[in-house]
Amino acid sequence: MIGEDITPAESDGAINGMENLTEACDSGNHIEIEKKYLLDGYGIFSKVMERLKEQNKYELEEQGTQRQTDDYYDTPDRYLFHNNSILRITQKGNKYRLTVKKPTVGKNAGEQSERYEYEAPVSSRTLTDSREHVVKYLPELSDDRSWDKLNKTLTIIKNRTRIILQHSGIKFEVAFDDVTYINQSTGKAAGDYQLEIELKSDRLHRVELKLLTDYLEDGISGLTATSESKYKRGLRLTE
Repeated sequence: MIGEDITPAESDGAINGMENLTEACDSGNHIEIEKKYLLDGYGIFSKVMERLKEQNKYELEEQGTQRQTDDYYDTPDRYLFHNNSILRITQKGNKYRLTVKKPTVGKNAGEQSERYEYEAPVSSRTLTDSREHVVKYLPELSDDRSWDKLNKTLTIIKNRTRIILQHSGIKFEVAFDDVTYINQSTGKAAGDYQLEIELKSDRLHRVELKLLTDYLEDGISGLTATSESKYKRGLRLTE
């Protein structure tokens, strides 16, 4: 109570509580909400673009196409695979970024997927200088026996075409991916086309994401909704 002395234990408890609250708020700022589709063919993306340009609701800004390489890491027993998590390093040009994604609990709405997403710039396509970032968000890998077993399991090369949509302060990113999967163990490769539509504004606007995806689905055949991550799909297709 106000005016009473606070014991060291109570002080530590208050500090820990604030740290947990800060961490929870920080996690809330890194939630990825999107809907993903497999495309029957390359031409479906042209139909998506036509449909988007027909509407008058969203301001559309084309961002062009960029090639990127994603290296996914896991343990030999595929701990991350089985726990619906990913650990990857992405190369775009001469820049590298580490990404960790972990599932939220009971938050998926229909076929929209929702995951915690954490990112940090790193110096190369290896995990050598990334341990601090990895164990921060995947503390279960902090043990040397787990960390030392991490290896590259899958490489994904994709040509990504990005479009930004905005309406009344609500923002979306539409990404068309021409994907090639390469399994690092089997050497097998496979490919497909995917479309991702991600809500870039507050998650309270996820109903707007549904309105957008419903609009596309109503006018275009050849879009198959999927909640499977590229990591899981790539391994499954290349075993």
